[in-house]
Amino acid sequence: MKLIVVGAGASGMTAAIEAAKAGISVTVLEGKEKAGKKLYATGNGKCNFTNRNMESSFYYTSAPDKGLIENTLKTFGFEQAIHFFSENGILAKERAGYYYPSSGQASSVVRALERRVCELGGEIVCDTEVTGIKTRKKGFEVTAIHSIKQDRKVQKTEQKSYDCDLIVLAAGTRAGGFGCEVTGFDLAKSLGHRIIPVTPALTGLICKEKKFFQKTAGIRIDALLTLKGDSGEELGTERGELQFAEYGISGIAVFQFSRMAADGMRKKRKMSVKIHFLPDLEKIKIKDFYETNRSTGLSVSELLSGIYPEKLVHAVLESGHDPDRPVKKTTWEEFWKLCERLTKPEFQIEGVRDMKNAQVLAGGVDLSEIREDFSTRLTKGCYLTGELLDVDGKCGGYNLQFAWASGYLAGKSIAKLTQR
Repeated sequence: MKLIVVGAGASGMTAAIEAAKAGISVTVLEGKEKAGKKLYATGNGKCNFTNRNMESSFYYTSAPDKGLIENTLKTFGFEQAIHFFSENGILAKERAGYYYPSSGQASSVVRALERRVCELGGEIVCDTEVTGIKTRKKGFEVTAIHSIKQDRKVQKTEQKSYDCDLIVLAAGTRAGGFGCEVTGFDLAKSLGHRIIPVTPALTGLICKEKKFFQKTAGIRIDALLTLKGDSGEELGTERGELQFAEYGISGIAVFQFSRMAADGMRKKRKMSVKIHFLPDLEKIKIKDFYETNRSTGLSVSELLSGIYPEKLVHAVLESGHDPDRPVKKTTWEEFWKLCERLTKPEFQIEGVRDMKNAQVLAGGVDLSEIREDFSTRLTKGCYLTGELLDVDGKCGGYNLQFAWASGYLAGKSIAKLTQR
């Protein structure tokens, strides 16, 4: 029995390992020059591969319920992920519920998966972009373009054709600037699948107040963020490090609800984000700080810069306030009003950054077309896994967990076919 896996990423290599354990002949076709290209970049190169707090509430989908996600996590949760990597040569370490390889390097994970595929008799063929999948009376014909390179430059290409009994489509997406010209979505469509419209997720938000952000770019600060809709209703809140950029805001706290912002923008809704800087800083502490420095020669901007980032202070005070006014000539009420303006500004969202700057994409293959073992209801012998599906998670190892789990369940299902 022959299996072709399209994509040597997280879900593809996991599926290949589980299928190869059963003695199935496995060939993994990868369009990039090496396997796990996107994995190298995950978690800033450290690969946060799962999370202790693993629940379906951390995932989004357009499906009417999360049955597939819940079953997947129940069958292959964080404990199973840790065990899977342990038996494949990776020791996990935990940091506040987040799990990483003990080496602290994503490259360790990629090499471990590659090594295991090959040890089990599988083959990973890189620089081979799949361009088509045709169903046969029995099995599939997979067509691809193989690039022959020298010094990383393509010298020539050649057409390749592979016959197989089973196929796992694990080609991922173009999120983060990865992916090939022919995407997994294109291949899924060719097999008749419906694609839920995709939008960038886990990405930065582009804000309207360009001049403000050009002046404050580079600031990093702890903040509580609230995403708001057309009528001012709160759609979600997140706490964490906020990063200012020339286009707007970024950072994990922003990434966590960027999906909701993208979905709102796609539906032509007006969206805004309210930012509470230094949420743990109490008013009484600021007043004590003000009273302590009231008789000094400090200006308002100098004293405020002892609380907030200096760039932020100057950007706010430039609009109608005298930054050089002495603190001794400023009442507590006046000083507190400036603090409030600095503490809880609100910005209008114009959009989200494009897919090249997104960690994942929301949307994908309709889950109603996928069984619990990730075989498709449309084509016998075909499985779809990972990013291709209409499932996306928050930051914190959730997207990789779903990739491992979907690949594992697909591979296990294929392995069972040898027992029939």
